[in-house]
Amino acid sequence: MVEKVHVLLLDVAMYDVSLLYIEDDTKAQEHYAKGFSTLFHKVYLASDSRSGFSLYQKEKPDILLVDIELPDESGLSLIKRIRQKDQETIIVILSAFSQQEKLLEAIGLGLYRYLIKPVRNTELLSVLKESIEIVQSHKSNPILLCQGLSWQSDACLLYENENEIPLSKRENALISLLYSNRNKIFSLEDIAYFVWKEGEPSQQAIKNLINRLRKKVSVDFIRNHYAVGYQLCG
Repeated sequence: MVEKVHVLLLDVAMYDVSLLYIEDDTKAQEHYAKGFSTLFHKVYLASDSRSGFSLYQKEKPDILLVDIELPDESGLSLIKRIRQKDQETIIVILSAFSQQEKLLEAIGLGLYRYLIKPVRNTELLSVLKESIEIVQSHKSNPILLCQGLSWQSDACLLYENENEIPLSKRENALISLLYSNRNKIFSLEDIAYFVWKEGEPSQQAIKNLINRLRKKVSVDFIRNHYAVGYQLCG
């Protein structure tokens, strides 16, 4: 496949934030890039991981939007290389696949969101706006989980109104998983894979973790879907 790299330099944009969009489907890329023109000051486009990684190193974009399936290297492999030295850049994954293993592996790489194709324009733009807000706040301000409850991932803290509530690493990881896709119900197997990394916790151990987290605050922010799994409220 012929390499395609291109940059949109926009005279008028809503935010002074840059985006690197790596996607081998050029029609889809061009379609979405038009919508991005109202948000980003600079949009860098690449159609494979080699050119995408080169642009990432050169331009240091604020946000990466990466398709999992690329012609020369998987998007996940590319993100692993980036995450070896960069844990801060916001990454959003696009995937035509729904396999749990791939999606959970992507979450483990510290992505901000993953979206399953075909993705609605409104959903994608909404996620990118959220990402922009994080960039603008320098990722130092807590994220609002629901009314009266905020979360600061890097500090492992919850805030209920003005009260600071410390989190364990597993509690923090659990919130990270649930927040990665607010519309998804995560099974006990999903939680075990992402939160424990190694070992095979019992179902009761997972439920105990969730119950301890719930008891730390008065806000009911984790919804239990009986016999299915758990989801972030709101």
